[in-house]
Amino acid sequence: MSGLTSCPLAGPQNAITSLALAVQIVSSPISLAELQRLAEPYDGDFVKAVIDVQREVMAIGGDLHADEETVLLESGGPRRDLWGIKLYVGRPNQNSSSSIR
Repeated sequence: MSGLTSCPLAGPQNAITSLALAVQIVSSPISLAELQRLAEPYDGDFVKAVIDVQREVMAIGGDLHADEETVLLESGGPRRDLWGIKLYVGRPNQNSSSSIR
């Protein structure tokens, strides 16, 4: 079983974009193939995610970091524990992170 839980985004702003994606909550390791699938809307190059460092979960696959941040905040995580990242599929030395505050 995968460590992914689907959390579809609500709201008309997400329904009108061609990249309207369901944010996935990752609570256990996922495969490179699953990561590549999540990166497909970005030409397979990267995927955006927000990590809750205290709860050790990650929200992944939204159009914006704010999409994943919203899902984690709604599930009870405080903003101070959230870090936004871009995972470049196939290029592990080029990943980036930033604090979401």
